[in-house]
Amino acid sequence: MKISLELCVAFVACVSFVNAQCAGKADLIILIPGSDSVPGHEFFPFERFLINLISFFQIDADNANVGLILYGREPVAISWPQPMKTHKQTNTRITLMCQRATYAEQMRGGNDVASAINLMRQMFSNTSGNTGQPHREGVKQIGVVFTYDGVEPELREVVINATEAAKAEGIVLYGVGKGNPGPEFSSIGSDYCKSFSMGRFIDGLPSVLAFLGSSICSEMDPYVNATEGNCFPQLYQSKEAEPVTCDRQSYLFPDPENCAYYYHCLFRRPVQERCPIDMLFDPIAKSCNYKDYVSCYTDIKCHKQNGLFAHPTDCSKYVNCFDFRPYVQSCPPGLWFDVSVGGCDTASNVACSNSV
Repeated sequence: MKISLELCVAFVACVSFVNAQCAGKADLIILIPGSDSVPGHEFFPFERFLINLISFFQIDADNANVGLILYGREPVAISWPQPMKTHKQTNTRITLMCQRATYAEQMRGGNDVASAINLMRQMFSNTSGNTGQPHREGVKQIGVVFTYDGVEPELREVVINATEAAKAEGIVLYGVGKGNPGPEFSSIGSDYCKSFSMGRFIDGLPSVLAFLGSSICSEMDPYVNATEGNCFPQLYQSKEAEPVTCDRQSYLFPDPENCAYYYHCLFRRPVQERCPIDMLFDPIAKSCNYKDYVSCYTDIKCHKQNGLFAHPTDCSKYVNCFDFRPYVQSCPPGLWFDVSVGGCDTASNVACSNSV
């Protein structure tokens, strides 16, 4: 289905509106084309668009969990659905993903859609990335695949095979394409209502936002039935961000919605600033810091002022706490952190169940 502004107006006349975030048990993985073949003005809108898109969903341990894939010549798993990340943590990962220069090596060349879909399948089969931890039981799995133009003719069958394999595994697929998608694009969406196309991302993404978000919400709601004759039986509204105010004349404080940003109060007016690439705002240091040292990203906090402690999910890493600041560090290859000795040791000598 090609969504245009005229078509959207026609749908609005016959649907009901829901002024709340939609609840529903679902693991969502969003796939974004980030290769150097996607020009900056077409890639730039994704940060704001994706932050607005996930604001439709109630994200918590019992409802929606979100994963992210950036793909070019190779796909990169930016974020796995579990452990669950809050809206703020997911917004932060969206901003980091959109700093695609960090992944320049993987983004060189074309957009390998098939490999990205296959990585998505792997992530759905093991949603945390941890060995032996299966996906949540009874939870719908939804993949949202954005594409940039078509693929080479010799690769079309590979894409079709990947999408068919995903559907056979019970994954509900959405296809959102830009430009002139090839015949493989029509195979991505699970049904007529789950395919969206546009001329350009820069102006097409804002136009499609409410319809894509509402369609995913309807898919998560067992009491809503979308049909080809009525693809959008309900239109949901995204959550509005709370206004930011200053109570001092000049100081720095974290953005309440995104750890990659902070506010500088200038004459009691909040001015939003973004940290340098691959850095986040550290509220303890009140400055930007490398992401692996910021609790918002690692979800790790120091309960003691100083010391070495086990990493909660990775046996090969440990947490070096200094003045209540958590610094995640890695053991040498082949070694795990041993709590009993406060250092790294051969993996076979360490009792640890958090191996990734």
